[in-house]
Amino acid sequence: DVSYNPLLNGNLPNNPPDRKWSINYIGTSIDASRTINSENLTLLNCLHMKECNKFNTKPITSFAVNCGGKQRISSDPLPITFDDDTSILGAAGFHVNTDRQWIVSHVGSDPFTNSSGPGTISTTQVILGTDMPDLYETARTSTSALSYYAVGLLNGKYTVQLFFAEILIDSQLNNGTGRRLFNIDIQDQNIKRDFDITKEAGGFGRPTNITREVTVDNSVLKIHLYWSGRGTCCIPYEGAYGPLVSAIRVFRPEKPNNSPPPARPVSAPSNDDKRRGVVAGIAALCIAGAVISSSVVYLWWKWVAM
Repeated sequence: DVSYNPLLNGNLPNNPPDRKWSINYIGTSIDASRTINSENLTLLNCLHMKECNKFNTKPITSFAVNCGGKQRISSDPLPITFDDDTSILGAAGFHVNTDRQWIVSHVGSDPFTNSSGPGTISTTQVILGTDMPDLYETARTSTSALSYYAVGLLNGKYTVQLFFAEILIDSQLNNGTGRRLFNIDIQDQNIKRDFDITKEAGGFGRPTNITREVTVDNSVLKIHLYWSGRGTCCIPYEGAYGPLVSAIRVFRPEKPNNSPPPARPVSAPSNDDKRRGVVAGIAALCIAGAVISSSVVYLWWKWVAM
């Protein structure tokens, strides 16, 4: 793992014919053009803020991932495709989904067993309390850190939904001692510290979600889940700790209905307005009186003249 070392540069050699590189170089200046195809390189360059416009990455406004599981389609209320995320990432690696323009990055090797752990896990237990139980029956996990990136998003406001269910550490079977704790950042801002899935959901094998509104201003959305050294490490077996996520969905929030502007309130007349009204009324009466008086005098004069 050499990820997030921005000063690290150079070229990766060609892949040996009998093996595949297990290296995570996301966040570095390493040139991997000789080791991956052009589509993967396009998204990675965009992720690294290099030549993103040159490659004309297709703008997207949503993505959804069934973490650790096969593709699933939810139809409530509209069809939503949760992409397959079953790639084996090893102790340090990443997978690029070029069709849907997202990347998953994994870093983590269990110091107790010197292995990368299962990476993806599943359960046959039925998850109750949700209309999408199959999303919670699989998960991607790590003994250190998981990151998901959506690349090429149109800038603006987005809704991020994270789906969780603890399907591995059942504290009731271990005298209440097993506990998974991890932190969650979105767009480099911490939203949860020492997040405990079982506690939030109210028990083992129960679903819980987190929803946040975020802003994308550089075409990239980053979701980072990582272990901070808290919680248990070896229940029910060594390496059973660190972040776990069942599914992710990102979409643009619905625009509120445009309502007509409120009517302008009619203000009560002020004292000056009242005073002007009284003066105008008196003036009108005076004028009317003068006209009537003049008419009477004129008629009397005409009568006398006759």
